[in-house]
Amino acid sequence: MSKVSRFVGQVAGVVAGAALIGSGIGAAVGAPLAISGIGSAASIAQVAGAVSAVASIGTALTSEPARAQGQVNDRIIGANNPQPYLIGRTYSGGVQVHDVGYGGNVDDVDNPYRFIPVVYSCCGPVQGLESVQLDFEAVSFSGTSALGYYSDYFWRDYQLGARPEADALAPHFAGAPDWGSAHKLSSFAAIGYSLKWSKKGKRFAGGQLPVIGAIWQGVKVYDPRLDSTFPGGSGTCRAGDESTYVYQANPATHSGTYAYGRYVNGVKVFGVDLGAAGVNFADVAAWANVCDANGWTVNGTIYEPGDKWNNLKRIAEAGAGFPVLVGGKLGFDYRAPRASLYTITRDDLADGVISSQLNKEWKSRHNVLVPKYRSEAHQWSFQQAGAARVAAFVTADGEEKSDEKQWDLVTDVDQVTQLAYYELYQRREGGPFTLPLKPHMRDYEPGDCLTLGADLGVHPSGAIKAVVRSTSGDPGSGIVTLEFEQETDAKHPAALSATGVAPAAFVPPTSEELDGTYYYNNLDPASVTVDSATLTCDTTGETVDAR
Repeated sequence: MSKVSRFVGQVAGVVAGAALIGSGIGAAVGAPLAISGIGSAASIAQVAGAVSAVASIGTALTSEPARAQGQVNDRIIGANNPQPYLIGRTYSGGVQVHDVGYGGNVDDVDNPYRFIPVVYSCCGPVQGLESVQLDFEAVSFSGTSALGYYSDYFWRDYQLGARPEADALAPHFAGAPDWGSAHKLSSFAAIGYSLKWSKKGKRFAGGQLPVIGAIWQGVKVYDPRLDSTFPGGSGTCRAGDESTYVYQANPATHSGTYAYGRYVNGVKVFGVDLGAAGVNFADVAAWANVCDANGWTVNGTIYEPGDKWNNLKRIAEAGAGFPVLVGGKLGFDYRAPRASLYTITRDDLADGVISSQLNKEWKSRHNVLVPKYRSEAHQWSFQQAGAARVAAFVTADGEEKSDEKQWDLVTDVDQVTQLAYYELYQRREGGPFTLPLKPHMRDYEPGDCLTLGADLGVHPSGAIKAVVRSTSGDPGSGIVTLEFEQETDAKHPAALSATGVAPAAFVPPTSEELDGTYYYNNLDPASVTVDSATLTCDTTGETVDAR
């Protein structure tokens, strides 16, 4: 068990015991309970619930970084599928909820009509639908009807996920089986696709569909900076009132909102569900300003049921952040220039053992890192950007030590390159440095930057800046133990000034070219007449240049 987990476990035990008194069990011992900094017994149960929820995730939060899971570009088809959740601007194939062919016999084709409703996100209304894509090419529409190549063969009806929706997605051709006014999909962003197949039309040749998807601007979030009830905030945004949420692609506000939990009609439907008492929104506000200043966004789709803690880490890593436990709440630490708040000297030390590790393990101290990001120019697939490389590290090591890392929810090559440089520098920071300190040091939390004085003797360079990574406390003695990681100022301008190198884009064949290839490759030779200049298909009457 980590030190943070032990500490939160102790706090949770104390508060949970107090909650028993607040719930009425304490009436047997007389007077109402009050705890400094918490309030009366009536409020303790609320605090206990939040602390106990946070305590239960200590191990998950203080272990490994986010696991890359990738993104799904194809339509998900099947029963009991997970709920998708659109973040920022992203392409998605969605989750199919119905698929039916119908229409009887039309132009010698049985059941030529097809209706496919697809859900793209829960927790709507989302901000908007940017474009419907077929084979990763945008399709223009007039009303619900496609223009261009798919005119008279493809239609779409869409909804943003209002609560409730006024009506259900409408098939272009009436009579779709097992679909009607009861299928409103309220709070879900969704598109109903209608298609028509014709023997003479070549569209959807051989009954094959193009890759169907859409680019959306996704869910709205709570931003404490826009909440006038939050210290320093200004505006009408309110935690828990999703009608006041705003559209953003900020990694910090998305992390905070996901940790808080998503609710529809008062029922939690997505996210971690810690509530306002369990999330440190002061961290979120400060971190959101850093993300805005750096131009960092988070874009992609996550799913539940699934690993919520890994989802949270994947969102946070897009802003060079990660979740931490701070004072019994879920907070966030993040990469940003920091000023030292205090210099620790021998006078601050308590009884106990000081430990110092100057370098991380050799195998983890890479000097080249190849970042992978999701590239719109490559049909929203994951691509390698140019390598982040620190020449001074290569020289010091005497060889290149390369690694690769994928950021699931990053779609910008400059952003992923900056994150890669931060990661590279962080893997070589000194530490951990562990110090037992007197009780007056108890107010420092993970993410705070302090100076470890030269008289401590923890580093051969003398005094160094270091960031608190974890805390633990001994209630009996009041001694607090802080664990630090070195903070090198030079990494910030090095990382933030980096620009990425994207791989060359490729131009795939169009849907029309793909349909034509299939169509002509599967013609019945007996139906084709060829002369010196033209090729004629007897069954369709189509003539093309054969030269």
